[in-house]
Amino acid sequence: MNRSLRGFSLVEAMIALLLLSLGLLGAWSVLLASLQSHADALREASAQRLVQDMAERICANAPLAVRESRKIVRAALTSDDDTLWDMSANAMLTLARTEDFAEGPRAFIEKRPPVWKGK
Repeated sequence: MNRSLRGFSLVEAMIALLLLSLGLLGAWSVLLASLQSHADALREASAQRLVQDMAERICANAPLAVRESRKIVRAALTSDDDTLWDMSANAMLTLARTEDFAEGPRAFIEKRPPVWKGK
């Protein structure tokens, strides 16, 4: 009787099991990587929605006040506290003479959204 016709040997079965295990291990690592990418994408989307909401809130404010605020925030990187307080006080005095400065409280009292003119 010819032994080569009997079927698989134990060595062949072990090699097949090893290859199957390596394939499953590779599939598992791909799954873990995709889950990590998905989590990263969710965090990024959440941050993007937060930034969009913040930008919309900023844009809804008086443009002159936003401009002055941006100047002060930019100066905060290189200026000391006293300089920043002076800049804030000067900005407030400048803005107090604008039409937009009066529009904010007027719109609040009239229970309507403000109409900023940038003047």
